[in-house]
Amino acid sequence: MRKRIVQEFIPVGITVPFILSTRDRLESQVYEALRRQKPPETSPKVVPQGLCVVNAKGRVLEWIQVFEDEPAFHAFLDRTLAAFKAAPIEPGPVPPKGVCAPGKCPNQPLPQRGSLVGWVYGRSLNAAGEPTRLGPDCREQIYMQEETELPRALSVRLAGLARRALAGERVAVPALLAEALIREAHLGPKDVRLLDNPLKGETTKRKLTLILEAGVGGEVKISGESDLRSELVGRFKHDQTLSWRGSLSVDAKGVKRLVLVAQGRYSLRWRGADEANRFRQLFAGRDQDVKGPLGFGLTLTRAETGREDAQLGVRGRGPDLSTAPVSLRRSLERMQRHVKGLKGRERARFGAQVQGLPLLLSEKRWKEAEALVEKLLKK
Repeated sequence: MRKRIVQEFIPVGITVPFILSTRDRLESQVYEALRRQKPPETSPKVVPQGLCVVNAKGRVLEWIQVFEDEPAFHAFLDRTLAAFKAAPIEPGPVPPKGVCAPGKCPNQPLPQRGSLVGWVYGRSLNAAGEPTRLGPDCREQIYMQEETELPRALSVRLAGLARRALAGERVAVPALLAEALIREAHLGPKDVRLLDNPLKGETTKRKLTLILEAGVGGEVKISGESDLRSELVGRFKHDQTLSWRGSLSVDAKGVKRLVLVAQGRYSLRWRGADEANRFRQLFAGRDQDVKGPLGFGLTLTRAETGREDAQLGVRGRGPDLSTAPVSLRRSLERMQRHVKGLKGRERARFGAQVQGLPLLLSEKRWKEAEALVEKLLKK
């Protein structure tokens, strides 16, 4: 299978979040051109994932998301080769240049102004503690990179904790904030994420602590440990133990920069959608059974420009509440009416009390969000 693809095609792998965050790259322009194509009913459907074959002009020849078996896979390749030979440069638009200016693409929401934005990087390590060598077919169980954002409300809360640490306290980071910081740190497919697992796997938090203390040069030192397990019987089991260390800096506006690194061990067993048919697994992820040492790096900086927070009646783009329970929506409406009647310090005090709400809403943790709103309204 791989031999044929390499010999007859030019394989290109796209990590969409990375492409979307680097608009000045040629790959970004090509991807945007694909997304903007509106083929006729008889043409292949352009979808945001799967396997796509294009000709020299960037015209989509075939797009597929899943294969039933090996004959279907080879039939797909045969069809695309035939279409390419028939019209290698068929009439159609050339991928436009400069589709989006860097950081100004309407298809990607701007970061929340005042939030912390950056990247998480992860690597499996060898026995000497060095990063595992990456081969030509880099796999997700040995390498990851993911864009991440800590909402402004949580960044404000973190700044308050940091100032207490600079004053001489030894401050424990609340669980909700600690989870938000390290949530993306895992190897393997997204479906095995340890916190807020998308498959609703059961998460066991055996330990999750981050401590802030005064460091040198006005920095705040961060240290801690995490020992997590996420499991879905019959599908996956994921254990990860890490020791964290790092630092952050604050100024009058809040947290300016944060850096965290971690080392530890992990074990992951993951079964794709169909163990007996490897072709059906192509877009469900390979079966995996790995364990060993690993490390992560997290870098965050404050977004000085961007969208405004939509919470508390401020203009901007808020979380998607289309699937939220009716009871939660009514509670939020009551909260909005309550906020409109507040002024000055009362409004500021109430805003500080709902700092964790945007994260709960964005992650669709409806029960926790409703409980928080009702608790605040009863005060």
